[in-house]
Amino acid sequence: MPIITPFDEKIRVDEQMMRQLVDFHINAGVQGLFVLGSTSQGPAMTIEERKQTAAIALDQAKSPVPVDHSRPDGGCWYHGGAGRARRRA
Repeated sequence: MPIITPFDEKIRVDEQMMRQLVDFHINAGVQGLFVLGSTSQGPAMTIEERKQTAAIALDQAKSPVPVDHSRPDGGCWYHGGAGRARRRA
């Protein structure tokens, strides 16, 4: 499920809302999350903002569902439960 990246009034990643979104989707029964795609403004964010957003989503999901997130080169990282990561083209 692609999810948006929420920003606060100062245009910073809104960590609390990001955590709420992850919980909402997991509680709704999704089988995986995708963060930092075009829906979430990933391409317009700095590398540090993307790292922060991915870290928040991975921490909040706590591995009950896989989490994909984009890389700066346009590919994505896939975290399939238990923190295992592999690179996708």
